[in-house]
Amino acid sequence: MTQPRTQIEALATALVRSTQGMAAAGHCPATGGNCSARIDAQRIWITASGADKHRLSRADLLVVGMDGQLEGQRKPSAETALHLAVYRQDPQVGAVLHGHSVAATSLSRHCKQPRLRLEGYEMQKAIAGIDSHEAALDLVVLDNAQDMAPLAERIRSHWQAIHRARAFLLRGHGLYSFGRDLQETKRHYDAWEFLLQCELQGQVLRQAVGSGS
Repeated sequence: MTQPRTQIEALATALVRSTQGMAAAGHCPATGGNCSARIDAQRIWITASGADKHRLSRADLLVVGMDGQLEGQRKPSAETALHLAVYRQDPQVGAVLHGHSVAATSLSRHCKQPRLRLEGYEMQKAIAGIDSHEAALDLVVLDNAQDMAPLAERIRSHWQAIHRARAFLLRGHGLYSFGRDLQETKRHYDAWEFLLQCELQGQVLRQAVGSGS
């Protein structure tokens, strides 16, 4: 069902503001990061390729169909296929946010396992469906690639774990998070960034204690 034009424009405005907020937090350096939101069953908004997220405007949002077809002339994010892979896996997903924070990028690069396990953090309960800080929560770490098709397939093959965490990491690249709508997605994104920052800082502290400094 197509939303009224006023609701579609309100969603575009909210997506611009959320993306600008990620940039202000230092998670979209240079032209990094890409963000999207579902307009309806057939279309999404997604940020244009090369757009400065600090100065993002409504004109920098492009409409792309679930079939990958672009409406308009500008080039969408190079990672549009990854966003579409998430939307296609779950029709309830309403938004996808991707940033390049230092914590997400560093941990994804140095994690030697296919999953980064977190447990004991109260903030885990900010993720939909997680009601205890005592349960282990695994964040899937996918190997990055220039070809988006194999990456999209990896998302599908690891979907159960990815869906539980409402997020995944691309190795050496950063965090992707999603939710039922933009508000929930932003909550998931912020919660994961906090958790990853704690993990990174914890590793630094453990190394300092271990070295006796």
